[in-house]
Amino acid sequence: MAYTDTFIEWADEKMLDDKCSPDIVADFFKRLGLFDSSMIPSTITLYGWID
Repeated sequence: MAYTDTFIEWADEKMLDDKCSPDIVADFFKRLGLFDSSMIPSTITLYGWID
């Protein structure tokens, strides 16, 4: 599954700058439909980005 630079930048901003958890990030953009569903990573993937 490929993630675009736009999503990665957005997720990084939410997790690093806004201190949102990966669960919050995933839920936020799923609810608002900010990105195509094919771009939605699992929370496990998002937690992996933190490490």
